Amino acid sequence: MRKVGPDTITDPARFEAEILKTRRRGYATSRQEVYAGITAVSIPIRDAQGTVVGALTTEGPEQRMAPSRIPRLVKVLRARVEDVSLLFDPVG
Repeated sequence: MRKVGPDTITDPARFEAEILKTRRRGYATSRQEVYAGITAVSIPIRDAQGTVVGALTTEGPEQRMAPSRIPRLVKVLRARVEDVSLLFDPVG
């Protein structure tokens, strides 16, 4: 696995553990994994069958995306994802 940012996960076992953690909690985080000083939070967008069809992500400077703010960001993103998911429901 190639290192992209300062904290890119390159160890396969650690990467797999992070994937499992993400699945359990229902959202992903990235702290300097791609860009120095940037944190991101992503929530999956699912269609009516539950298939992931995209993601809604917010990112910002580390100092504004402190770990204590992540739960609030997740709550806001989940509310927006519900709205977006309606676009993938079959019509009629």
